[in-house]
Amino acid sequence: MEDKFTIMLPVHRGNLPLANKCITHLLDNSNLNIVVIDDNGFDDNYVESDRVSFIHNHTTERKPLVKIWNQCIKECPTEYVIIASWRQRPTKEHFDLIFEKLDNGYGLVSFDGLHFFGFSKHLTSVIGFFDEGFTKGQYEDSDWWNRLKTNDICIYVGDVPEERIVNSMWLDGAHINKQYYKSKWTEDNANNRLVQHKNEVNMSDRGFFESVYEDREYRKWSESTLPPNLNNYFTLYNKYLKNF
Repeated sequence: MEDKFTIMLPVHRGNLPLANKCITHLLDNSNLNIVVIDDNGFDDNYVESDRVSFIHNHTTERKPLVKIWNQCIKECPTEYVIIASWRQRPTKEHFDLIFEKLDNGYGLVSFDGLHFFGFSKHLTSVIGFFDEGFTKGQYEDSDWWNRLKTNDICIYVGDVPEERIVNSMWLDGAHINKQYYKSKWTEDNANNRLVQHKNEVNMSDRGFFESVYEDREYRKWSESTLPPNLNNYFTLYNKYLKNF
């Protein structure tokens, strides 16, 4: 199954030592090919390997996180995509768990929230791509969890070691994403339910991989393995209303 996977690695050229440290770690702990995505970089900035290729976006400002992730999905040359953060340090066991769970009907396998995660591109034809209404960082992951839950798709969320010397680059402007999230979802405490008011702005992209990959049944959400924060959240919001 490994030949169906590619690691997609977004990095920032402003910290080449961290980027190259991550690439080296991924090469040492997996046999997968890696596609590195940056802004305005050059191949020779990075570790050289026949398993590493590059996409250099030519831009004056960095894309929102969801657009970077969606580019990773669309540019991935294989059915299964693993999107890696440059701070995460997965081991062979993390990769093996991704292969095993996805092969057994899980829709998503993820570690430390959405800092290192893998899935089939078929999933985008069911729940959609990341919502490009989120124009900064933060809350795009909450929207993703909600859509997996409300589509009754089983997930696994575990832990992975992290290089903690670098803080998140996606905190600036988080209030903008929060406002958008609240326009899309109401967390209705009184009725223990999530109320959805609209679909993702790029909903038409659900057709991007439609009929490209074999249709499948995913395990039910009730079989998911969740960390305490997600378990508590979806225990509280255990009902769903689509309000559009």
